[in-house]
Amino acid sequence: MEDLGKVMVVPKGAYNANTTYEILDLVTYNGSSYVALKSTKGNVPTNTAYWQLHGQGYPGSAAGVPAKDTQGMVVAAGSNSTVQALIDAVADKVMTKLFAKANIAQTESTATDKVPSSAYLKSVKDDINSNLGSTNNRVSSLEENFSSGYDGPLAGSTVRTKGTEGWYVELSNNNQWAAMTLNIGESIRYRLQIENTGQLTMYRTTDNWATNQSKVVSEGW
Repeated sequence: MEDLGKVMVVPKGAYNANTTYEILDLVTYNGSSYVALKSTKGNVPTNTAYWQLHGQGYPGSAAGVPAKDTQGMVVAAGSNSTVQALIDAVADKVMTKLFAKANIAQTESTATDKVPSSAYLKSVKDDINSNLGSTNNRVSSLEENFSSGYDGPLAGSTVRTKGTEGWYVELSNNNQWAAMTLNIGESIRYRLQIENTGQLTMYRTTDNWATNQSKVVSEGW
């Protein structure tokens, strides 16, 4: 049977200068792979007269990996550099340019080229929490003092139609009115109500509030 020769590459392992290689022999060299174009011995795989690059490899460090510097951080924009050089340039800008110690504010500042330190932010947070605590205490005190001036509590967002004797401040649940109500016993109630339109109305009822028992103050009672 006639020998038609090789029809596919034949792996030969790492390149050895003392080995004779034939066409389509595949070797590895400095991390890349090469295919022999003709019979050769002693010609390194980077010699394109005898070898063709089959697979591009890279060295074990970023310093040997080429990369284009598109921003001009290391070399002229668009020129070739290395991955390691670009990493070093970025790290330098972050450490010495972006967050330079001189640009970190330790106190209140209106400068647009400074950033607050974490210690200053914590101080501000503590002040806010302290002020909020003081405000809450004052609001609680006001609510307590206000409620103590009436026999009943602030009604909040509910409408009180019956209740024990005493004065009540009431707010509608849709903010349509606010009212001062006087309960006498369990049934008789009087209310002075301010509508959200500014109208002032007085009510009197012995049951639920009824419109036919109400009068606009300007019309008399």
